[in-house]
Amino acid sequence: MAIPQQHESQPVAAREVAEAFAEIVRAEPVVQRLWVTSHRGGIRLWLLTEAMERADELRLYGLTDVIYDRFGEVPVTLHLLSPLNFQPLELDVVLPQGAEEIALRAA
Repeated sequence: MAIPQQHESQPVAAREVAEAFAEIVRAEPVVQRLWVTSHRGGIRLWLLTEAMERADELRLYGLTDVIYDRFGEVPVTLHLLSPLNFQPLELDVVLPQGAEEIALRAA
């Protein structure tokens, strides 16, 4: 009986994933800022946006497919921080402690 061969996966740094996602969303006009956190092997991206239509939100969520294509089955969750969903939007309350901001544009 043949035993299926398992490929060993290398852990991916959360910052590396976030920087790749920053490249993908950088040109999006509604995108303002990006942070990354990791917890128990999962990577969470926190994307601050302007208010937008639901179709635009869905399109942004769909951009995570590029991350899966590039990094494999790394567990990534995207959180959109839109002023439509938070009244008021207080980043110091919404973002987890220790979230690292990833530059979207040149300083």
